[in-house]
Amino acid sequence: MAKVRLDPMTWEHVRSMTLRSRDVASLSSIDPEKIRVMYMSGPAGALVMEETGEVLLCAGVVPQWRGLGYAWIVATPMAFIHIKSVLPLIKRMLKMVMAQEFNRLQIYVDASWPAARRFAEHLGFGYDTTFSNYGPNGESFVVMSLFKEGCHEASIS
Repeated sequence: MAKVRLDPMTWEHVRSMTLRSRDVASLSSIDPEKIRVMYMSGPAGALVMEETGEVLLCAGVVPQWRGLGYAWIVATPMAFIHIKSVLPLIKRMLKMVMAQEFNRLQIYVDASWPAARRFAEHLGFGYDTTFSNYGPNGESFVVMSLFKEGCHEASIS
């Protein structure tokens, strides 16, 4: 299993990532300054390969209001190759974030990407609803939620 570490995220982590073309297309339709502000407005971490320093993914939470956060993940294809190393670290990060300030996290997943939805489900997120024509290019998104232990049956374990 690959050695992966969790670092506090910086904007340089995001900029150094090798993304899929569909992610680049989605992100390029949004003002880069808005992306930077959003990604840096709450707790965030980067998963980095120990040996190479390659950033596998960046993830964080943007506070919406007291107790509710919008969780986001931007992953490289390499993150899925090293999924057995990545999942436990993301789950640890989610537990730390939930323990600090959140009762509920929501994540928006591109409905046309079933692997992303399965990934969110592996992290403990459960289906809420689908937003049609929600994305910057008219994509539909699935809304999924994760609850602090004791708040819902789909809580993080």
